[in-house]
Amino acid sequence: MLLDRVYCYLVKHVGGSSVATARTVGIAALVWSKYTS
Repeated sequence: MLLDRVYCYLVKHVGGSSVATARTVGIAALVWSKYTS
Protein backbone atom coordinates (compact mmCIF):
# COMPACT_ATOMS: atom_id res chain seq x y z
CA MET A 1 0.00 0.00 0.00
CA LEU A 2 1.32 3.40 -0.98
CA LEU A 3 0.32 4.98 2.32
CA ASP A 4 2.65 2.55 4.08
CA ARG A 5 5.51 3.85 1.93
CA VAL A 6 4.56 7.42 2.82
CA TYR A 7 4.52 6.47 6.51
CA CYS A 8 7.95 4.85 6.28
CA TYR A 9 9.28 7.92 4.48
CA LEU A 10 7.95 10.22 7.19
CA VAL A 11 9.37 8.04 9.96
CA LYS A 12 12.80 8.16 8.34
CA HIS A 13 12.79 11.91 7.72
CA VAL A 14 10.84 13.22 10.73
CA GLY A 15 11.99 10.43 13.01
CA GLY A 16 12.75 12.39 16.16
CA SER A 17 9.30 13.56 17.17
CA SER A 18 6.76 10.75 17.22
CA VAL A 19 3.97 13.24 17.92
CA ALA A 20 4.81 15.29 14.83
CA THR A 21 5.10 12.10 12.79
CA ALA A 22 1.72 10.83 13.97
CA ARG A 23 0.10 14.19 13.26
CA THR A 24 1.62 14.35 9.78
CA VAL A 25 0.57 10.79 9.01
CA GLY A 26 -2.94 11.53 10.26
CA ILE A 27 -3.25 14.58 8.02
CA ALA A 28 -1.78 12.65 5.09
CA ALA A 29 -4.28 9.84 5.66
CA LEU A 30 -7.21 12.26 5.68
CA VAL A 31 -6.06 13.93 2.48
CA TRP A 32 -5.34 10.54 0.91
CA SER A 33 -8.81 9.23 1.72
CA LYS A 34 -10.43 12.32 0.18
CA TYR A 35 -8.61 11.89 -3.12
CA THR A 36 -8.81 8.09 -3.35
CA SER A 37 -12.45 7.58 -2.35
